[in-house]
Amino acid sequence: MSTTHKRTASTLLAVSALLTGAFLTGCSDDGSSSNEAKAPAGAEASPTSPQDQALAFSKCMRDNGVAAFPDPEPGGGLALSPDSGIDPNSAEFQQALQACRDKMPQGQVGGGGGGGGALDSTKVAAWAKCMRENGLPKLPDPEINGGNMSIDFGGSGINPGGEEFQKARMACQDKWPGGGLTGSGGGQ
Repeated sequence: MSTTHKRTASTLLAVSALLTGAFLTGCSDDGSSSNEAKAPAGAEASPTSPQDQALAFSKCMRDNGVAAFPDPEPGGGLALSPDSGIDPNSAEFQQALQACRDKMPQGQVGGGGGGGGALDSTKVAAWAKCMRENGLPKLPDPEINGGNMSIDFGGSGINPGGEEFQKARMACQDKWPGGGLTGSGGGQ
C-alpha cells in the first residue's frame, strides 16, 4: 500500500471523525506533539463550543486555499466524503491543514465527557463491537493510547472514508467512547 493512499485514508478518517463530534488529535504514528501546531503570538482566543471550533477550522481551511471546505453542521460536525471534490493529498489541502491545526477541534463533544483522561477500554470495546455488528465485521481492535484510539486499517478491506464505514459510524455514534481517533492504513 502506498504512503499516499495511507495518507488519504487517514485524512478522510480524520475529517469523518469530526462529523461524529469526535475530534482528532492528529495522525502521527507515535502520538507525539509534533502534529500540534502552536497558536501564533497574538492569535485570538480559541472558540469554546464545538460549533464555534468547527466553524473556525472550516473558515481557516477556506482562507488557506481549500475553497470548497464545508461549514459545520449544527453541533460542530463536518462532512467531507471522497466524492466532495476535495483532494486531501493535494499540496494545497496539506498546507491548509498544517496552517489550521491550531483551530482543529480537540477532544470529544456531542455527548459530554471525554477528551482529557484515559479512555475506558469497556466503552472502546462496545463501540468496536457495534461497528462490527453494523457492517464492519473485520474492524481491527482499536488500540488505546491515553485519551485517544488508533486503528490500523491495513489489510482489513475497510475504507474509513467509505460509505460502509460512515453508515456504521452513524449507527454507533451513541457508543462513541470519547477522545480522538487516529487511523492508518487504507484497508485495501
